[in-house]
Amino acid sequence: MSTMSVRSMQARSEQLRQSLDWSHQVSQEACRVLDQYCSQLSDLERVVQPVVFKTQALIQTRENIKQARAQAEEVLDHLDASRKVESRILQGPRSDLPSFMTAFDKLDLAITFLQKHRSLSTAEDALRHATDLQKDGLRLCQEEFITVLKGNLQEPNAARLVQSSFPSQETPVAGGRQNGAEAGQQQDLALVSPAVLPRLHTLAQAMLRCRGSHVFKAYCDLQREVLDRALSSLPNQATSSEDLSKLSWSQVEKKINGWVQALQVLTQIAVAQSQLSKAVFDSPYAEAAFDEIVSKHVVDLTKLGQAILHSKRAPEKVFGLLDMHEQLDGHMSVLSEVLSNTNSGSLLRDLRGLHERLQVEIQETFTEFLGSISKDPAKNTVPDGTVHPLTATTLSFLKRLFTYKSALHILFQGEAGEEAEPSVVQHMSETVLQLLDSLHANLLAKGKTYKNKALSALFLMNNVHYLVKAVESSPALAVIGEDWIELHRDQVEQYGEEYQDQSWGPLIALVKDNRPPPSRIVSSAKDRGAIKELFLTLNGYIQGLQEQQSQWTIPDTVLRSNMKDAIAEDFLPSYNEFLDAYKGVDFTKSPEKYFKYSVKDIQAMLLETFAR
Repeated sequence: MSTMSVRSMQARSEQLRQSLDWSHQVSQEACRVLDQYCSQLSDLERVVQPVVFKTQALIQTRENIKQARAQAEEVLDHLDASRKVESRILQGPRSDLPSFMTAFDKLDLAITFLQKHRSLSTAEDALRHATDLQKDGLRLCQEEFITVLKGNLQEPNAARLVQSSFPSQETPVAGGRQNGAEAGQQQDLALVSPAVLPRLHTLAQAMLRCRGSHVFKAYCDLQREVLDRALSSLPNQATSSEDLSKLSWSQVEKKINGWVQALQVLTQIAVAQSQLSKAVFDSPYAEAAFDEIVSKHVVDLTKLGQAILHSKRAPEKVFGLLDMHEQLDGHMSVLSEVLSNTNSGSLLRDLRGLHERLQVEIQETFTEFLGSISKDPAKNTVPDGTVHPLTATTLSFLKRLFTYKSALHILFQGEAGEEAEPSVVQHMSETVLQLLDSLHANLLAKGKTYKNKALSALFLMNNVHYLVKAVESSPALAVIGEDWIELHRDQVEQYGEEYQDQSWGPLIALVKDNRPPPSRIVSSAKDRGAIKELFLTLNGYIQGLQEQQSQWTIPDTVLRSNMKDAIAEDFLPSYNEFLDAYKGVDFTKSPEKYFKYSVKDIQAMLLETFAR
């Protein structure tokens, strides 16, 4: 390293040392100055502290004076509140509800305050005046509430409510009615004009806040009357099982129809009443009002349903029970919603129990009906061979039964409204076959009781034909299969042929087997007498058929026409040949006595046959 570089480094080191010495001196001086400032601040604090204490005391005194003045003003304001708002309250709420409510709330606050400060010398007089004024205000509120409520009622029309449940039908009394779910798709019902609901709510809340419970009772009484009037036009008066047992089926059916209509009306009004109660009152008054208004009618409806349930069983009762079940099934979700959040929970359980018991009663009544078919007395026949009432009612029962959507579910454990499972179809087919076989066996037993074999065959032909036509015309009954239909069609033909053989067969044999000799010459009196006897027998048989079969019936027009054509086809050609053959035979001087019936006469007779 050169001598120049060493000298340069020494010079820099000396400069750095001098800078550090200067910084140290400056730091010492700054610390000395700061120590002096701290000493001066401590002296200042000792001087100012008494002033601060006095200032805080003055501020607290001022705040105490302010609070005392405010309390005094509050006392004076509450003492004088009733006189300040008296004029406005006595004017009532009709003209200006907001200002009335402001005054009423102020009065209520004053009463609350004065009740807590009865120790004040003037508090009792002020409280007495305020309380009297509040009573007048409550009275005016209630008058306004009732006036608004009555003036804006929208009276429900039961007939229209029932009709709205069946928009595609003229009457709800037909089998296969819409169920409750479909019926529930109706327009919302308003019991009071929506425009006045905020006013009613404001009035009601003000009165209840001041313990004015009369408004609750007035509301419930008025709305209960509305519901009473709506339901009074329906034939749904509660009736005991004992009373129902004394009624005819048509009267019981009216009770069932009335029950169904009452359920539809009550459900719609219950929904509307739930909405209205919540719009007028807050909880728990809303739920209590709903219970007061609706619960009695739910109880009555349940009691009538139970009485119907336990009334005397009859096949027709199944349809009434199905109507009730379907309506309950459809309305239960709505009723559950409006009843579950109220004190009417027990009523909901009763309705659900009724719904379940209806299903059991339908099953048992149907089973009883199946058993009754075979028990119908064999001697219970029809004199004209027509379709037996047992046949007609049984097939009518079955066809009507399957118009109900719930029948598949209740009787065969299928799902209502859904495509039936194969097992369900099989179960239904077996049941229908069992019923038809039982009916057919009963008809055969009745047929055997006829002394006239032709009438027996006619009776069986009519009734089996009715079975076949009924099954063919009903998709539900057709599940038993085409084989059954074909088998019984053949039976209809067999019974028809048997009828012809037993009634017209002997007559056909008579005209075919008794022809005149080829020469057409009858010389002996014995032969002439035989021919005369033949004609007398023939005419007597024809007359007997005419008298007898004009009293018999084939109700089906097509079957009747076919039978007449078959008789004409079998008998008239042979009869015509018979008459022609004897016209040239000289066996009597009075031919009109023996040629009594012409072919045209027989044709006319056939026109009148079976037409009863």
